Amino acid sequence: MGNLLPISVCPICELDADDDDSVGHDEQKLHVSVYGESRRADGVSFRSDLSSCKIIIPTHMLHGRQGLRVLGFDYRTVRPGVGGDGACRRLHHVASGDMITSNNSRIYIPDCLFAEVTRCCQDIAQEILLSEGGLERLVVRGEGDEIRTVALVSTKGREDETLSSDDGEETLDTCSLSEDGSTRSGDMAHGNRSRPTLLVVSGRGHSRAGIFSRRQLLVSGIEAATALNTVKEGRKRGWNVVLMDHYSQPPPHSAFHNETMDSFESSLEAIFGNNHEQGSPSQYSSSASSSTFDCSQGPLYILAHSASGGKLVVSLLEGKARQYLLPRIGGIVFTDSTHNIQWCSGVQRVWDLLESKCLYVRSNEVRSSPWQDGDETRQAGEEVNVDTFWEHRFGAIKTVWAGTADHSLMNVTSADVIWRFFDEAHSKKW
Repeated sequence: MGNLLPISVCPICELDADDDDSVGHDEQKLHVSVYGESRRADGVSFRSDLSSCKIIIPTHMLHGRQGLRVLGFDYRTVRPGVGGDGACRRLHHVASGDMITSNNSRIYIPDCLFAEVTRCCQDIAQEILLSEGGLERLVVRGEGDEIRTVALVSTKGREDETLSSDDGEETLDTCSLSEDGSTRSGDMAHGNRSRPTLLVVSGRGHSRAGIFSRRQLLVSGIEAATALNTVKEGRKRGWNVVLMDHYSQPPPHSAFHNETMDSFESSLEAIFGNNHEQGSPSQYSSSASSSTFDCSQGPLYILAHSASGGKLVVSLLEGKARQYLLPRIGGIVFTDSTHNIQWCSGVQRVWDLLESKCLYVRSNEVRSSPWQDGDETRQAGEEVNVDTFWEHRFGAIKTVWAGTADHSLMNVTSADVIWRFFDEAHSKKW
């Protein structure tokens, strides 16, 4: 560990974490040597004997791999990967060579640098999703020429599509398989318009499309923190894949719910409504043009994580999404969702959907109660013996354990369970 400072002291700004003066690093600037070491440059003396030649970089300008290197970190491939299989990309501290873990993350990455480091990590994660998952950005041009990414979407046709496998080789995308192992005819008969579509929506917070947890990007790696493996599984089946981005800058607390719901609704409309096909270039601009991206037909399967589950149900009840999503939904997997089936009182169609076409995956410690505590020994896919409170909250929905007590890792640990549900749902109706 070398000469690392104690956990309560920021190694960049040299301020105690409990000191009032340590609050507010939005305008922080980094003194960066030509060797990549970083020090604060706003009056506090920095300690560096590497070089006297330095430049000043505002931290909000740091992005991607270059920005991460400036901050002193990099991703490296390690084995074994998630679940002990293959390989995964883990964050390392360059100077020491140490891999970042839950035990040392607060030492190497103090709170005042968390936003900067995770911003660069998310940039890298999305670039990997785009390149290895065969995805492109779908963006919306709003008022004042503001451009917002609403999703990462699959765009290429099956005949020219290749995906990167774990061993670096390219594999041809294939049709989905029936239960007997044969390819399902019809999924590709009309191009990607009529193919099944998988929609993945992460929870609330600052995580972008396809990223389930910023913290896991730091302590568990790219594969554990993102939907990369989910994307690859979907593309192997010949499905369209949509990773929705519904994040917006945090509004005032009084308007938080309405603002985030507006962002959620606008993203759904841009992806599944007709605006991205009919709108003028001044309204919608995308690297995924309507000629290559069209998921307006075919069955829809949704993976809704955490708070996005509640937003999805509200959209199906009250939003514009109701008209173009409800007829197409073949199945929904909620992972630690925040919805309440009582919201659907009087709307029987949505109530029936939540009880008949959905699976609830529960992390092993979520919403523990005195009469049924979460159990870390529960295996992924093991059915939960739900209580009356659970049934009142979520209805008669099949509920299984995620195989982990970590809310942010449950989509990885229960991946096989999730895909088994989607495959069975698709084979029954379609």
